[in-house]
Amino acid sequence: MKLSRFLPVFSCTFLEHVMADYGFTVYDDEWWHFDFYSWSHYPIMNTGFEDL
Repeated sequence: MKLSRFLPVFSCTFLEHVMADYGFTVYDDEWWHFDFYSWSHYPIMNTGFEDL
């Protein structure tokens, strides 16, 4: 089998492990969304990139 068939699965698994190492968890319904354990300590901001 080609490596290209396994690369997406490997990449997703690798991303999950790295994010978990830094305190993030996977949002169960969408693998590409992560949640930070202490998100409630930070305000929600509506700042454009130009203002950062």
